[in-house]
Amino acid sequence: MTTPVILMHDGAVDELVCVPFLASMAPQIQLSSVWIIPADCLGYPTASACQRLFNLMGKSSLPLFLSDSSSERPFPWEYRQYAMMVNLLPILNPPGGPAIGSPRTVSFGSDRRAAAAAFRDQVKAASDAASTAVTMLITSPMTDFAAAIETDPGILKSIGEVVWMGGTINAGGNIDTGIAPGANPNAEWNAYWDPQSVRTVLQSGVNVKMFHLDITNSTLLAPSTLQQYFLPQAPSSVMIDLVCQMYALVAFQGGYSFWDTLTAAYLGMPSLFSFQNEKLDIDVNPQSPTLGQFTAGAGYPVSVCTAFAAGQGPDTFYQYLASQLASVTTV
Repeated sequence: MTTPVILMHDGAVDELVCVPFLASMAPQIQLSSVWIIPADCLGYPTASACQRLFNLMGKSSLPLFLSDSSSERPFPWEYRQYAMMVNLLPILNPPGGPAIGSPRTVSFGSDRRAAAAAFRDQVKAASDAASTAVTMLITSPMTDFAAAIETDPGILKSIGEVVWMGGTINAGGNIDTGIAPGANPNAEWNAYWDPQSVRTVLQSGVNVKMFHLDITNSTLLAPSTLQQYFLPQAPSSVMIDLVCQMYALVAFQGGYSFWDTLTAAYLGMPSLFSFQNEKLDIDVNPQSPTLGQFTAGAGYPVSVCTAFAAGQGPDTFYQYLASQLASVTTV
């Protein structure tokens, strides 16, 4: 059976790599549409980068949506500029290549019902086409998804589970207060950007699988990882060549991990991971010094990825990611 997947992301390099990674999982996985929230990115450059990836894979008609959601706790500029760099990579700018299409823009702020209706239509179309529930892969803040299901709770009938990269429990945070003064250094960015949306999703009762920093910190993006698993395949694979160029942009950025591709790997190879059922809640008080932090033991049920499964580990993930990307056909 094919599982339809909707990717909701915010444009970091590892999230852009999720696009071909998910495409490589067909027919087990069917990437049905891509939604961009301009949190860890700039919206239109990210949409352009996505469309260029679609064109490279011969999937130019894949539905692409761009929202205008915002936060009182924006990601720093230092994190948000990478899609603009990706847009300039030679592989994505072939002479005489196809036109770069524009995304469909939606606004959960100014026209919430229309935005929710657009999301509902995509979920229903994907679910009906596959005769099964949709999986949401969210590698961004939960803002748009929370707004959609608040506005139209019936959407949840067509969603089997939400797989989310976000949060931290025991690993500490990933916010550098040197470039984000006043932020909570013990929170994770996707949760901290909009904590209330996280609670809204947890309260909805939808099945949530959570990949937090406790597991993603085990897959740091180091130059040695690129040299061992990816660069040797670059001469024979256009997609690996492109991915190496993309990852090279961030390979020397301290603490950068395969946050999002690790989370996406669950969809194609669930046997990689172990999960534990937890009850979690998140601090949503804007005045609290622990804003965006999770507490365990009380709250809402979440299936938390705690570790790699027995006999598996980061090396297995790197090999899987590289082999899948190498299998992607380009035009």
